Amino acid sequence: MKQLWKKTTLLAGLLAAGIFLQGCDPYQAPPYQAPPYPAPPYPAPQPRAPQVMNPAPPAPSGIVHLQAVEDKIWRLTNEIRQQHGVSPLSKEERLGAMARAHSDDMLRRQFFSHINPDGLAPKDRVIPSYPHPIYRLGENIWKGFDQDLKNSESLARFIVKTWMASPGHRDNIFCPDFTHLGVGVAVWDREIRATQLFVKLESN
Repeated sequence: MKQLWKKTTLLAGLLAAGIFLQGCDPYQAPPYQAPPYPAPPYPAPQPRAPQVMNPAPPAPSGIVHLQAVEDKIWRLTNEIRQQHGVSPLSKEERLGAMARAHSDDMLRRQFFSHINPDGLAPKDRVIPSYPHPIYRLGENIWKGFDQDLKNSESLARFIVKTWMASPGHRDNIFCPDFTHLGVGVAVWDREIRATQLFVKLESN
């Protein structure tokens, strides 16, 4: 029985690797990166009021946020940046809350995209309600099923490795212009969604 289990596990791993090498990895969507925004006039403008939109249905009671995975994704992202001579990103709790909200929304309304069912892209979701001027914005998203939730380090490494295997997602991770990062990882039933929000807050 153990031998059969090992063969089945190996075959599943080879199939996953084959899908990945064919460029059909089902766990990621094309990254989002908005162009740099012009510097605001001095003094900086006051935060704009959040956009009014149709309220989303309430989150399923079973949604759980994986904070340990979020923290490890932030740490691994900075380790990779530092290995390549790029400045680390500061952890930003408000961005983390926004990233978590998008992961929740993807689970709640069963979609996987940078643009939500209301037609709002990351810049539409983040900039109007963020309290400081944002000069550049990028987003990576990920989805998975039936992952081992007990091993937060392994899951975080798998998510980051998947992003690093995609040129566009890797560009967001390596981008020297970004200064802050928020990470949100949520699970509901057997589904997982992860969101990285990168921003440049300083004007220089």
